[in-house]
Amino acid sequence: MNEIKYNISESTQDHIMEMTITGEITKGTINNLLDDIFTLLKLKKPKALLVDSRPLKGRLDLAETYFQVRNYPQDRPIIFTAAVDTEENYEFQSFHETTATNAGHRLKWFTDIDKARQWLMSKIS
Repeated sequence: MNEIKYNISESTQDHIMEMTITGEITKGTINNLLDDIFTLLKLKKPKALLVDSRPLKGRLDLAETYFQVRNYPQDRPIIFTAAVDTEENYEFQSFHETTATNAGHRLKWFTDIDKARQWLMSKIS
């Protein structure tokens, strides 16, 4: 059994759910994290999502990211999503954005949380 080493804090304002993910993510815990995120989205039904993963340690490698995005559950909410991360994770987030977009998801990566919020507001207004 994979020990959960991450925490999600969330709040919703102006129909945008903001999540901050802290702790550590591994290949063994990513499915739990995604399940938790999708459960919150189904429960709260926001129009858009901002995920701040800057405090999160660990990322999947590019191949794992590709297959993870391609295998999202069919019943997941598809909403505009802004991913906020550090410049040091550029390679991962740039690939994540491209892969998600190619799979029909509405994901854009930012290093500036205010720009992420502005982008989301422009999409749901």
